[in-house]
Amino acid sequence: MKKLVVFFLIIGGLILAVFISNKKDKFLINNNALISYYAESESGTGVYEKQDGTTWPDGYVLNEEKSTCDNGSILSWDSSTNSVVVTASKGDKCKIYLDKNDYYLNKKILEDNSNLSSRTNFDSIFVQNANETLYSVEGNRTEDINGDGKGEIVYYFAGNTRNNWVKFGKNEKDEDLYWRIIRINEDKSVRLLYVGTSVNSTTAYVGTSVFSNLINDHKYVGYMYGTTGEMSDNRTNENDSEIKKINDAWYENTLLIKKDDKSFTYDSYISKTAIYCNDRSSDRSEFSSYMRLNNYGGGIQPSYRCGVKKDGTLSSDADIQDKFTVSDTSGNGDLKYPIGLMTADEIAFAGGLYENSLSSPYAYYYLNANDESVTGTLAWWTITPRFLYGNSAVSNFIISGSGNPGYLGYVYNNKGPYGVRPVVSLKSCVTWKNGNGSSSLPYEVFIGNSCAISDN
Repeated sequence: MKKLVVFFLIIGGLILAVFISNKKDKFLINNNALISYYAESESGTGVYEKQDGTTWPDGYVLNEEKSTCDNGSILSWDSSTNSVVVTASKGDKCKIYLDKNDYYLNKKILEDNSNLSSRTNFDSIFVQNANETLYSVEGNRTEDINGDGKGEIVYYFAGNTRNNWVKFGKNEKDEDLYWRIIRINEDKSVRLLYVGTSVNSTTAYVGTSVFSNLINDHKYVGYMYGTTGEMSDNRTNENDSEIKKINDAWYENTLLIKKDDKSFTYDSYISKTAIYCNDRSSDRSEFSSYMRLNNYGGGIQPSYRCGVKKDGTLSSDADIQDKFTVSDTSGNGDLKYPIGLMTADEIAFAGGLYENSLSSPYAYYYLNANDESVTGTLAWWTITPRFLYGNSAVSNFIISGSGNPGYLGYVYNNKGPYGVRPVVSLKSCVTWKNGNGSSSLPYEVFIGNSCAISDN
């Protein structure tokens, strides 16, 4: 609950009421109207209780159909500023009705995709149509969030799904930003992959980059890296990779900037506890991710848990320093901003196969709404290291563009430049506002004040 300051000014017989909250999100009622408002007691009941005008209940949205003004003033909700605006040309009295909104986005996704399934065989590409379907995995291939020794359940999209679109945020040109849902994370945040400023984009990247400018040390496969020597030295994470610099600059100039000279930023929606795994654990000369994703010795076994070997046990050199986060409660706490890249394991869960191209109709991460490559002919980076080679860093997995559809491969010595496709995770407490996940009606979200100041 946020305290409100209430001012009543009488100008020429007209009453101007202004309500301003004391936190980041502002609730404004402006122009010439006297306001009373009623809040729904429980979600979906239609039972409203009058509020005393000194507090604003968190987690509510405007019921535009029920809210009315005596003299015909128009009430509207401005989602960019979390405000109700009264358009009035003369004094008026209005009743505002607020619906309780505890309909979390993760809950909406599960309801819209009631066909739940699991996959045990990842040895072939997976591109079949999969609308209204979510796949799940848990146990030793997901992160243990609650500390009970068991990995939490993860729900993910795979194949040619068409209903995992999200519209979230705007760039510096005031263009809408579009995303595809990768999965519901272990902490119930919702992971998104950037797909550009249009559902038909063929430039779904925020820049191009080598992974690192340097190639003569294994440390340069790190999203961040430390000093030369043992892996523990490499993992001190004192330096940013070139690709992280691109991601951070975009985040700072897009999701962190203030909108309309107000304190609102899109950063308030994004989880600070979500983990972005830059898995540098290794088996022989190979990083663990490569061992999980090739057919050598028992089939392909991707993992959402950072540092897992193919057999499901933790690698002897698995380390929390590979779990990139902003908050140190769930990972290393080394990120400046809560943004990463898709992992090669996430590609495998989504339908890709190491050293294979996709076949039509392709998997969602490769496509725009027109069934074209979302990055044109340009390949794009994952965050996942492939293997060690001599004194050079044989770097990360990449996904090819239209020349070799969705090919999951790798590059020697940090070559490039290739596309940078950001990944962020919407907080578990964000609530669904509208949309059904289709490209024509993507999911949109609403955030309340308490959610805005929480880590997740």
